[in-house]
Amino acid sequence: MKKKTGFLIVLVLMIISLVIPPDLYSQGSGAPRQFKAEELEQILGAHCSLS
Repeated sequence: MKKKTGFLIVLVLMIISLVIPPDLYSQGSGAPRQFKAEELEQILGAHCSLS
């Protein structure tokens, strides 16, 4: 079960990195990283509540 969860987290991170345009990273501000963290929490929270 732990391996599946780890794979899911990696998959989610990959999807988020594809969704967020690269120019956000090049600006060098902390906003994109904060956005990613919040999105990840929401997705994982939704996934946990489903299962």
